[in-house]
Amino acid sequence: MTIFATFGMQTRRQPVAQPPRGKGNVYRRLLAAAVERNAGYLRAYRECYPLSWDVSLTASIPSYDKLFADRHQIVADCLGPLPDLDKFLPAKALTVLKDKWSNGAWRLGLWNRVTDDMRESLTGGDTYRTMAPEVATRYGLPVQRFPRKYRRLTMDDVCYHPASKQGWVLEDPWVLPFYRVKWAFAGRNGKHLVLSEFEGRRLDRCSSEELAEAIRSGAEGTYSNKWCQALLAMIHEWDTCFTRKAVEDEFVYQCKWQFAQKLEIIHDAAAEAGKEAAERDYWAERDIVTV
Repeated sequence: MTIFATFGMQTRRQPVAQPPRGKGNVYRRLLAAAVERNAGYLRAYRECYPLSWDVSLTASIPSYDKLFADRHQIVADCLGPLPDLDKFLPAKALTVLKDKWSNGAWRLGLWNRVTDDMRESLTGGDTYRTMAPEVATRYGLPVQRFPRKYRRLTMDDVCYHPASKQGWVLEDPWVLPFYRVKWAFAGRNGKHLVLSEFEGRRLDRCSSEELAEAIRSGAEGTYSNKWCQALLAMIHEWDTCFTRKAVEDEFVYQCKWQFAQKLEIIHDAAAEAGKEAAERDYWAERDIVTV
């Protein structure tokens, strides 16, 4: 009877309770937790974002003396090496640059230019619309790596993948997913960087608690599992990029780039003047010989 009951008559099993739709996806749960940790930005009902990063800037513009002492390294890092840099830096032009660099009004203008460039690179560029290869791999996103292709570094290359051999760069070694992202700045002087839209989904007028609950519940399929996976990976990337130290380091680098540009202009003008003077002397000598 026991054998008959076990193998011959299959007893009816009770249905297993299924979790609500959307709660079973690991990326969805992890994203909800990440949104809650971020806490977002909330100032008023009409200025509410579930994801924000503190990008307030407290760094100051480096002094002229400090930058000039490291001029060779700064020019090499920002523009490429100039072996004859000191040969074409006339003292008069350097005095003018030093006076300008120390002027309060000019430094304020430099501050505004640098911060505007940093914001433009954020909102208009593609740098922060993708992630590092290791981040994509960690969150199961597609990563394609081509065989390493090398080419020589040129003066026009501002952003590039460095190679192990000096003077050479890697050309597009990775293919990673890119996402449609819209940013905004909130708070006094815009010190809070907020995410207003991601992959066509608006994220304004919504608190972090409300977004986390909507992601967990998966109500009406608003936030797909694929969308949650992508945003989770990007939050990981942005948490690394948008730190106070990273912002200050970028600001100092931009100031160094501005200084290197000034030195390059002085260098090129002096080199061109020297070339013209040498040509005049050459032809003046030939005229004397001819006469």
